[in-house]
Amino acid sequence: FCNTGSEAVMVALRLARTITKRKKIVLFASSFHGNYDGVLAQTDEHGTFPVAPGTMDGMVEDVVVLDYGSPEALETINSLGDEVAAVLVEPVQSRRPWFQPEEFLRKLRKVTQEKGSALIFDEIVTGFRIHPGGAQAYFGVKADIVTYGKIIGGGMPIGIVAGGNKYLDAVDGGLWNYGDESYPDSEITFFAGTFCKHPLTLSVVYAVLKRMKEEGPGLQERVNRLTQYFADTLNAYFEKHSVPLKINYFASQFKIDTEVR
Repeated sequence: FCNTGSEAVMVALRLARTITKRKKIVLFASSFHGNYDGVLAQTDEHGTFPVAPGTMDGMVEDVVVLDYGSPEALETINSLGDEVAAVLVEPVQSRRPWFQPEEFLRKLRKVTQEKGSALIFDEIVTGFRIHPGGAQAYFGVKADIVTYGKIIGGGMPIGIVAGGNKYLDAVDGGLWNYGDESYPDSEITFFAGTFCKHPLTLSVVYAVLKRMKEEGPGLQERVNRLTQYFADTLNAYFEKHSVPLKINYFASQFKIDTEVR
C-alpha cells in the first residue's frame, strides 16, 4: 500500500529491477503512468529523452518507449532479450479507451515470459472497472505485478502494488514462521512513505473490497451498462446533428474526443 498511484508504479519498477538484476524498462506511447520522473520519457530516432523540463536525462536513459499494439514493439522487446527488467503497460490506455489489443497483450505475455522480464499492468485508472479481476480477468492475461489506485481507495489517496511472491517478497523479505529457524531471506529493496498503510485509508479499502466481493461482477456490469447507454445516447445525438464529437469508452471509463472514431 503506497501513498499514490505514481508511487505504486515507482515501487513496481524498483521491485522488477531488484529481482531481475536488469536496468531497462519498456513503456508504450500514449500511456500515462503518473508523475514519477523515471517514466516521463519518449523515444525517437535519436534515443530516449524526458518529456518535461526538470527531469534529467539520466532518469530515463534506461527507458524505451514503443508503439502500443504494434508488431514492431514485440520484435524490439524480443531483440532486447535479457536487458529488459520490466514491460509496463496500461492494458487499455486511459487516453485511448477505444483501443483494446487483446491479442497483442497475449503475445506480450509470451515474450516477457520467454525473456524473463516482469510484465506490469498499470491499472491505476482502469482497475476494478471492467471486472473485479480487472484487465487480467477480462483479457485472460496474468501479469507478474499489477498497480491499482483511485477506485479502490473510495476517494482516499491510495496506490497498491499486487503480484506474486517472486517480486513482492522484495518488500519485506518473504514469509517466515515465528518460533523456528526460518527468517525472511529474500533480498529487500527500499519501500516507505509518509502515508503508506495509513489506517484510515486501509479501512476504506477494506470496505470497498468487501462491497465488491459481496456484489460480485454484477456491480461492474450495472455501472458499465449505464456508461454504454450514456455514450450511445450522446453519440447518436452528435451524429444526428453533425456534432464533431464522439464518446469512446471502456467499461465505465469514457473520454470525449473531437476526432470522430
